[in-house]
Amino acid sequence: MNRYRYVPSVLRLVTILLVASCPVQAATFNVDRTTDDASAKTCDDATANDCSLRGAILAANALSEASIINVPAGTFVLSQSSGCTFRIRTSTPGIFTSSQIPLCLSADITIQGAGAAATIIDGDRRGRVLFVSADAVAEVRGVTLRNGTGGTAFFSFGGGGGGILNHGTLTLTETVVSGNTLSAFAHNGVGIENFGTLSLRRSAVMNNVSLLGSEAGGGIHNEGFYSQAVLIVSESTISNNAAGSYGGGISNGATATIINSTISGNTASASFGGGIANLHAGGNFVARLTVINSTISGNACGSFGGGIYNGGLTTSHLSNVTITDNTANTSSFSRGGGGINNQAPEFSLQNTIIAGNRDLGSAPAHDCMAEAGNGLPVTSRGYNLIQDNTHCTILGDTTGNLTGVDPQLGPAARQRRPRQDPCPERRQPRCRWREPRRTGQWRHGLHRNGRARFQPPTGRRWE
Repeated sequence: MNRYRYVPSVLRLVTILLVASCPVQAATFNVDRTTDDASAKTCDDATANDCSLRGAILAANALSEASIINVPAGTFVLSQSSGCTFRIRTSTPGIFTSSQIPLCLSADITIQGAGAAATIIDGDRRGRVLFVSADAVAEVRGVTLRNGTGGTAFFSFGGGGGGILNHGTLTLTETVVSGNTLSAFAHNGVGIENFGTLSLRRSAVMNNVSLLGSEAGGGIHNEGFYSQAVLIVSESTISNNAAGSYGGGISNGATATIINSTISGNTASASFGGGIANLHAGGNFVARLTVINSTISGNACGSFGGGIYNGGLTTSHLSNVTITDNTANTSSFSRGGGGINNQAPEFSLQNTIIAGNRDLGSAPAHDCMAEAGNGLPVTSRGYNLIQDNTHCTILGDTTGNLTGVDPQLGPAARQRRPRQDPCPERRQPRCRWREPRRTGQWRHGLHRNGRARFQPPTGRRWE
């Protein structure tokens, strides 16, 4: 038998595998002008002044492969309209085409700026700044998106998303969304309205304000009626946003996960959830909120839940969270819950501090409103501190819990800044669960992340 008879077949197989494993190089567009001109889309590096931001996006949308658009320092003011073919995640299926002022991403596109302080995309109050189609996979890096106003209604739903309306998969990395508002046509998401999958990494959503009276989500609205949206906030800040109705920082109707982040200084002027409103949106989806290693502070609302409002048909799970210096009941209801207000059967706390909050009602529940007749109990998973538990029923594992104790929080606990990612991919082996070094006790003073430090005797902590 010829022992070499299979060599050609093997070589062909190896060749096929090598070709399949070679990555396809992304198309690159280098923007070289700040003017908003849809016709400037040649983007030939050998020719000057032939590549506007809008033109580069139009060219990238026409490609089947991934694209990178490099945007230099400068202010890019949106003033022109351009065509966009897109899909949306609503009860109105199909493919649509429209001409719009917002930049429209409908393909696999990365927009790379020169840094959020240097590269600014300005909506000039003519409409929202960015729209992402349901077909798109997009990332925006090192850019500020500002001065958007939402837009007219898209078919069967409102024209929310003052700065960004996302129906696709969108990642914001080291990006700022600020200074946006909503027009009279819009409903939710003063800064961002999300119908798809939205991830924030080392980014900030701040100073987005609309007080029309009915809008939800001053910073971000995560949709749970038309779609089961997914929101992930990591090493980021949601601050100083305001909504006329509920969810001053974030209103969540689907799935939201917040890690190593700060929710601070937000306002829900007429209703509930100054920092976060976790609320069933009336559709088929349960609103699920997870908060890990984060601070919720300095938020305010007109009625219930200065820090967090957890409504019916929802779940909330908090681990290693500080909720402090929040205010409820600015509209003088009898009792609101300055820190948290729970109306759902599933709200768990682990290694969490709720202290120093204010309820301005006549029968106040300063830190926690969670009792029969005025809500539902919270479930402890151990090692929590709730300073004022007057109207707070706590079930579950109460090991290591402290109530009626002042944690002596310092200013850093009330305003925490996001740190550099402690576990970047290149150093992933360093991320591990570590056993505590000492036996359990409340340690006065602050942990390195600005929170009062509690060390459980047998628990674990993430480093």
